[in-house]
Amino acid sequence: MPSGIRMLAALLSVAVLGVLAVGCAKQEPVTPAPPAPLAEADAPITPAVDSDATPTTADPESDATPTTANPESDAAPAGEGIEWIHSFSEGVKKAQAEGKPVMMDLYADWCGPCKMLDTNTWPDSEVVALSRKFVCIKVDVDRDQATAQRFRVSSIPMIAFILPDGTDVTIPPGYRGPQDMAREMQKILDKAG
Repeated sequence: MPSGIRMLAALLSVAVLGVLAVGCAKQEPVTPAPPAPLAEADAPITPAVDSDATPTTADPESDATPTTANPESDAAPAGEGIEWIHSFSEGVKKAQAEGKPVMMDLYADWCGPCKMLDTNTWPDSEVVALSRKFVCIKVDVDRDQATAQRFRVSSIPMIAFILPDGTDVTIPPGYRGPQDMAREMQKILDKAG
């Protein structure tokens, strides 16, 4: 391969890795806040990647979903994945009835890091086991803009938790690998008591 082509390939590789490592939006910590005014609904939501996470690539031949195991990871068997509720209000009602905390994945279909969570993180056996202690809600921010506004979503994926006492807890947006997500989930369970 001519050296010019090799150099171009190396530069493109560095550029792609830089986007994965830094993300496409500001990486400011998100703190719980009251619902945002409706005027902020037009603000764009951009994908983010946690700079501390080590993203992995999904098998392009795989059609893995949040409830299907990735054969190359330490994942739960197919059919034993996270049980997602796709309605914020129904999920909160169920959590209140069961006295469980909520774990919510705020995502969009077009978001690459969101798809990485679906392929690499959510099928992990430890994450799936911990998820049984939560009511898990998946919110498409393009379809449920009221919930996105409530949690002041500006970058995705964003994981938000609601403790049984109603306290909202969010972690900085971006991709999280299975071990990091399991640690975050355990911290919330410890807070929930």
